[in-house]
Amino acid sequence: MRFLLAFIFTTIFSAHSYANEFTLNCDMNKYGNTTNINVAKSWVNPVSKFVVNGNESTFYYSNKTLSGSANDKGDRLKMYFSRTVSMKSGTSSKKVKADLIIDYFYKSQKIAADWKFLGFRDLGTVWGTCTKD
Repeated sequence: MRFLLAFIFTTIFSAHSYANEFTLNCDMNKYGNTTNINVAKSWVNPVSKFVVNGNESTFYYSNKTLSGSANDKGDRLKMYFSRTVSMKSGTSSKKVKADLIIDYFYKSQKIAADWKFLGFRDLGTVWGTCTKD
C-alpha cells in the first residue's frame, strides 16, 4: 500500500511540474526607449529565449545561460536575473551587479526587458512579442 501511495504521489507531482514548464521565444524589436540601440542589442538580443519551469527561469543568450526566478502575477509573468559584469568608468573598470527584470504579459504576448546596473544609468526598456511553446 505504501508503494502504491508513493507511486501516485510521485506521478501527480512529476506531471504537475512538467505542466508548469514552457518556453518563450521572443522577438525583441522595440529599442526606442533605450539609451543606445547598439548597446541595448548587445544586452538584449533581438531573438531571445526564456525557459520557465515553475518558479525558476533560464535566459538563453549568446550561447550562454543565466538562471533566475519566475513569479506569476496573474496577468503577467515576472522574471528576475542577476549577474556581475565589468563596467568602464573613465579609464578604469569595476565589477557591478546587473539585474535583468522581465515582464511577460499573457494576454498580449508582449514582453518588456529592463537591465538595471548598480551605480550606472539603466539601459532602458526593450519591448517585443513572444510565442509560447
